Amino acid sequence: MSPVHTSTGVITPQSSFGSKVLNTTTSPTGNTDASRQERPAYAELERGSRFIGDLNPEGTLLAAASPSGSAGTARQHDVGVWFSDKSSRASGGFSRLAVKKSRSRFITSPDPLISSVFLPHLEDHCLSLLPGPDDLAGLTHIYLDHIHPVFPILDYESYRNTRSESPEWALLSQAICFAACVSPNSGQYLHLPKMDDVFPRNEFSRAIFGVIRTSLALGLVKDKTVLIQVFALVSLFTQFSGDRQESAEFFSRALAHAHTMGLHLRGQSNSKSEANSIRLFCCIYALDILNAAFHGRPMQMHARDFGRDLHSCIAAQEGCFQLFLRTITLMDRVIELYRPSSNTAWEEGFPLFEDVLQEFDAPSVPMHLIATIEVLYHTVAILSCRSITPDDRSRSSASYMRQSLSASRVTAIVGDEFRNELSLFPIVPYAVSQSLRVSYRSLQQSKTSFFRSRARKQVASNCDILRELGGTYHSASLMADLGEHLLRESDAHQDPNFQTDAAGQQNPELRASSTHITTESTSIGFQRTPSTNSPKPIYQPYHPNLFDPMSSLDVFENFEHDLDVGAIVGGLFH
Repeated sequence: MSPVHTSTGVITPQSSFGSKVLNTTTSPTGNTDASRQERPAYAELERGSRFIGDLNPEGTLLAAASPSGSAGTARQHDVGVWFSDKSSRASGGFSRLAVKKSRSRFITSPDPLISSVFLPHLEDHCLSLLPGPDDLAGLTHIYLDHIHPVFPILDYESYRNTRSESPEWALLSQAICFAACVSPNSGQYLHLPKMDDVFPRNEFSRAIFGVIRTSLALGLVKDKTVLIQVFALVSLFTQFSGDRQESAEFFSRALAHAHTMGLHLRGQSNSKSEANSIRLFCCIYALDILNAAFHGRPMQMHARDFGRDLHSCIAAQEGCFQLFLRTITLMDRVIELYRPSSNTAWEEGFPLFEDVLQEFDAPSVPMHLIATIEVLYHTVAILSCRSITPDDRSRSSASYMRQSLSASRVTAIVGDEFRNELSLFPIVPYAVSQSLRVSYRSLQQSKTSFFRSRARKQVASNCDILRELGGTYHSASLMADLGEHLLRESDAHQDPNFQTDAAGQQNPELRASSTHITTESTSIGFQRTPSTNSPKPIYQPYHPNLFDPMSSLDVFENFEHDLDVGAIVGGLFH
């Protein structure tokens, strides 16, 4: 999805981040055929310079695939890396189609034909593009089962009482459809007017997203509460789409309306509207932290500006949402490690997920929702260990061991225990990408064939999961391409005495694809209905701090590899 509007509330990282710079310009003497062969895999991964924070696993993997002589000097307290692509503009590559920018919120024209004919027709089209009543009911049911309990941004009671002829009802309904269609169970409901066939998920999502964006640009809805709900939902479920900037812009607009309404300030106590305002405030707070983690951006909400007690607001929420918020507060603390001039790790006192879970009425929460939040918890555990250099953290430290074990748990939960059952929030592909980063580093650091074989299997498993998620989240397929590419390079330069037969049998698709990398994602496991004969997984909260001391051998530091990967960059940036 390409951006068609700009936002004035987006904070760029240039003024607040110290950073390393990697010049990824391809040498003109590089292997042209190899570059041409690799080009499809990474054509969309990077065009132009951009900042990647250390919270984003893509930065580590791209750094591993960069020429050894291209890295600039890394300052000790850097928080990320700049990737610059000068060759894509000079060498032709793939050119972007010119996209006309949408005009601002309201559209006016002195031409009466436009103002009296074109705009009313456009408004009618935007407000009428919805599935039929039965399909809308099915998508709403999915939304209420998989999304609303974890992230209740929608005031469902108010939405249900809104007139179906109003622009507010139409826009909220489209936002519900846009969020619910990420579920594998939504396929049968993806119909649109005047179309008999079921839409592919990507086409349905693109059509709904287009009319939502146009309606917002036209200013068809003035209610700020409705706008906050729509902007927040669209921001959350465009996190890993084709456009890296758009989700951040939508969040900034949601936050601007929230500040205008004063959601961060105390209102009337014990009133129903105040309870709704608190819930909306908590959702925006959580989305701000996720946005900071996903995009490496500064947070835009700060406790010093709150006129509310955050802990009291969280305690007032229902069980599943409260569990989600408690985990988000852990991520809030972990983000401190990734700010400029920070070089620490969370060694002691990291809470167990089981302890957090026991504070709530867990039996009343469906297992797939608990597992979804546990994936977020393990993501936070992975991020709680940050290393600036390979030797700045002991490999036997609690944070290193926690990171390794949590990475394994993410792979097991998403790829095996709750396969096809998780609520596919963007935290799922983000968690698997973090697990991929950790497992690849383990592959590079392990000295024995046993642990290298284990790490290789985990890398390949994560690539398979990301490939499947690529049908829903565009960036997941690109991360799968990158991981598979690095895995093949690692195999090509490994010790001949090291055997990978077991890993090859574990992932035959990866071995078969070694001669070609595709950019098209193939939705495999997450689009299938789970077998009714398969046993239901039994949820057992994981204890990340209890471990076998020998597991320290499977924990590692930063990438250290002597691969000759000069030819990689040609495919990476062309």
